Amino acid sequence: MKVIIFTTFIIVALSTMLVSQSRYGITIGGGTSRIDNYKLYFNRNINNGPYDVIDYPYENLISWNVGFYYIKSYQKSDIDFGGEFLLNGMGAYIPFDSKIEADGTVSYQDSFKERLIYLSVPLFLRYNVGNCWFLQGGITNSILISKPPKPENWSDTKPYDLGGNLAFGVRLFPKINIEIQGYHSLIRINHVDETIEEMYDNRLFNSSITVSLKYELGQRN
Repeated sequence: MKVIIFTTFIIVALSTMLVSQSRYGITIGGGTSRIDNYKLYFNRNINNGPYDVIDYPYENLISWNVGFYYIKSYQKSDIDFGGEFLLNGMGAYIPFDSKIEADGTVSYQDSFKERLIYLSVPLFLRYNVGNCWFLQGGITNSILISKPPKPENWSDTKPYDLGGNLAFGVRLFPKINIEIQGYHSLIRINHVDETIEEMYDNRLFNSSITVSLKYELGQRN
């Protein structure tokens, strides 16, 4: 965490010294999000076997975001520094499910959406390849402002999320860009149940893939 904060400070400090021009505009996007168990992908459960990783039945949910962006250009460089302020809808979907219990009875789980809405501030460095396309990456800080009121809210969501973002963008017109971005949490989004923490891995993480359209409103020197 200290490394991330220090890196962010250095990036912002450099941007204030080397900037030659800035651009700002609006952004709107949509895509798909999911809540997943990090260890299912990277198998980092050292002390316990794979059977001790809780596999939540989350499926993809439509994600969306809307907000503003601000980009500063470095002098005589293809690298830009940027940030956004977004209202960001993420989460996951739990499908209808049924199973046969040990006593022979059938239990049912109703389907529901676990919609998580954040105020997000992505910070990123962008590398421009000519005037046609660009690559960028950075970190996203988010504060949770809305979560499901249902008791089935399995993730018992924390009020804060921090994740990494990577994106590829194309300049369609002088003032219009389209961008494809991937995001994944770097910290768990749920409170861990201490009663099962030593036996099971029930950590959960946000992830999403989003396509955004960005329109430039103006420039400053």
